[in-house]
Amino acid sequence: EGQIGNGDKLVANAEAVWDQVSYIQYGASPGRKEPGTGKLDYVAVTKFLRKKGFTGVIGMEHGASKKGQEGLEALMAAYRKIDA
Repeated sequence: EGQIGNGDKLVANAEAVWDQVSYIQYGASPGRKEPGTGKLDYVAVTKFLRKKGFTGVIGMEHGASKKGQEGLEALMAAYRKIDA
């Protein structure tokens, strides 16, 4: 499960090693589907990255929980939500 819940554990760990962070990899757990289908609070983590002034690359690891156009639309909606 790793860094789960509201993002507090992930944020605390990232804060502890922030001077070494140059790349961020997002992936929902469990399942590796679009943001919001797992346990990680992407909004909280994204707010933390903005607060820290992160300007590096963010890799978005994802599958789709729905098929076809519906899956693509769900994926885009999830990305818009975390970018709000």
